[in-house]
Amino acid sequence: MRIGICDDNETDRKNISDICRKLGYANVYCYASGSAFLNSDAPSNTDVVFLDIDMAEMTGLEVKEIMERENYHTYIIFCTSHNEHMPDAFGKNVISFITKPYEEKSIEYNLKRAASFSRKFAEIYIDGECEICKNILFIKAENGYSVFYCASGRQLLSRNSVKKWGEELKGKGFALISRSMVVNLHHFLMVKNERTLVLKDGTELSISRRYIKSFMQNLREFLFDM
Repeated sequence: MRIGICDDNETDRKNISDICRKLGYANVYCYASGSAFLNSDAPSNTDVVFLDIDMAEMTGLEVKEIMERENYHTYIIFCTSHNEHMPDAFGKNVISFITKPYEEKSIEYNLKRAASFSRKFAEIYIDGECEICKNILFIKAENGYSVFYCASGRQLLSRNSVKKWGEELKGKGFALISRSMVVNLHHFLMVKNERTLVLKDGTELSISRRYIKSFMQNLREFLFDM
């Protein structure tokens, strides 16, 4: 995950950067102003940015408004020492607020939250067609194709095997439940019995006996991450 830190206070930038690196994140980039952040490739290539509200040249709120107009998908964690700014700071990509002094536990929690959102809204390219990860319910092998069943009713075909898609999408919250089916765990509701998986829209899918153990392990890891 690529992390941006946009703050005109060098000490605060370093504090957040040091915590991120301590937590194991290597791709951490710092920006001393809102214009420095916006004029770089960061808005289109950064997964999450720690954005200071109270910058002098350009406030974090102004940066957020520009990012919304340009339709950037970078998630924003606002940093502030003044809670009264919070009502003005909400937006479609704002996922949290942290206050000074910054605590490692708070930063760790919010980075994990951003990672889970990133997986859900990631774009998947299916033989030239684009779909958002969260819109896919499951993938099923049919007549030599992998058929993507979407919540909208849309169906997309791919010549790649279900097994290959299962391997490629595991890091995005998908899991194999049989040789011929992959399910999107973002839509998981419950396991009805040992062999039946129920999705939030009521769809019931059968879990192959040989996949029960691996599926339950994948489900536990997914729920823990979420």
